[in-house]
Amino acid sequence: MRVKRRIHHPIRIGIAGFGLVILAIAIARYHRPPVTPLSPPSPAARPGGQTWFGIYYKGHKIGYTLRKIEQNLPGGNVYLTDRSRLLFQLQGERRRIETRLDAVLGPAFTLRHFVFRFHSHSARYEMEGEVFGRRIDLEISSAGEIRRERIHLSKEPVLLWNLAPYVATRDLSAGKRYTFSLFDPLVLGTSEITVSVVGKEMIRTPQGSMAATRLDISYEKATVSSWITAEGGIVREESPLGIVMVREDEAHARTGFSTESVDLLLETSVPLSRPIPDDGERVVLRLGGVSLEGFTLTDDRQRWAPPFLTLVRQHLPATPPYLLPATGDEKLAPFLAEERLVQVRHPKIVARAREIVGTDRDPRHAARRLLEWVFRHVEKSSTVSVPSALEVLENLEGDCNEHTVLYTALARAVGIPTRIDVGMVAIGKKLFYHAWPSVHLGEWIAVDPTLGQFPASLGHIRFLSGSLAQQTEIMKLVGRLEVEIVGLDTRGEE
Repeated sequence: MRVKRRIHHPIRIGIAGFGLVILAIAIARYHRPPVTPLSPPSPAARPGGQTWFGIYYKGHKIGYTLRKIEQNLPGGNVYLTDRSRLLFQLQGERRRIETRLDAVLGPAFTLRHFVFRFHSHSARYEMEGEVFGRRIDLEISSAGEIRRERIHLSKEPVLLWNLAPYVATRDLSAGKRYTFSLFDPLVLGTSEITVSVVGKEMIRTPQGSMAATRLDISYEKATVSSWITAEGGIVREESPLGIVMVREDEAHARTGFSTESVDLLLETSVPLSRPIPDDGERVVLRLGGVSLEGFTLTDDRQRWAPPFLTLVRQHLPATPPYLLPATGDEKLAPFLAEERLVQVRHPKIVARAREIVGTDRDPRHAARRLLEWVFRHVEKSSTVSVPSALEVLENLEGDCNEHTVLYTALARAVGIPTRIDVGMVAIGKKLFYHAWPSVHLGEWIAVDPTLGQFPASLGHIRFLSGSLAQQTEIMKLVGRLEVEIVGLDTRGEE
């Protein structure tokens, strides 16, 4: 069944913001070199003051960054701040994203306190953290609500920042390799980062050419190249999605923005030789161009036999698989739980979910009613945000991220195990990066509240599941993934 079909413009708006969120996160994460937990750099290698950078996407200037370092604070602490602003056109409208990170580090560059802010035209997300050994106490502000959380870590946390001046104190001979343990305030997790020294190169900047040492920084499934001076100052960085950051003076950094619209929806799409019918029964794809190790390509509707991926159309069970709320299966408990931005137990979420579902305890009917409500009431808008279910419920606008996070919260609130899937969706002869929920109705069934599809169309390809932290891993695929249709069964097409 298709609840309601909208084509072309609403579909483009509904999925456009996914790529923009990934772009913003790429800049917020990959252009903040980390602090190491070991010993601090020698005083001679500590650059102070402030540095400006211009941010470019495929030759178009879309933003700038200002970094400041203040040293010799009481107790030997160091104060770091980074402010980034992105300006671009989207669907004919001017959009702006601002991020800011302020941090206090101890004498050995261990993290003590931080405040992270993400602001866009439609969303404000703020997080403050206080560090006590291997514990972080957090205060998260979103949609006018404040939530407190405590995280316990296996190691004392250090901040994603200041890698360049630290590495400058090490041996920068070509072939050297270093590994560090890092804490990421954007996704509230620890990761391992590997720095490989490539060697010296000449780099052009607006101020002229200069010699710099190239570092290749591998983090999760992406690699950033950074060129640094002997003192540890950053000259240039190149990161996923074609983002480049170049050192500039203040006048150059704050001016020269591109007047052309950078359409990330088309820039990050993958071409197909022909459309995949929404109601097709089965399609076989050949995937290539990039390693798919670490992605989850096999589930209840997908079969992965490298390099072939088979997608099958899903059908609802003939009888209710259980009565609401789902209980008794410990494996499904995480998909009923509250998360930082999926406020399952908030009174507003619970009240709205119960109002939509009523007294019907059939999870098939409840899942459909929730999808119809989200599809019809959430305005399709190209939104760049860190999506919060509560905020979406208040604003009732957004793209696939907002539709998905709200649906997930509402469905879990009435007892339907629900997960967030991330991948691509076929629209015409292109695949676009997209997010949607899957509900457990005896098996995992993909549904799409952004496009009004219950179940979701055949052309949904899941690469992974999880929160915003997991979504960023899909950057490994952007600009590299190749997809070929090698078999198609359209017997179910209407």
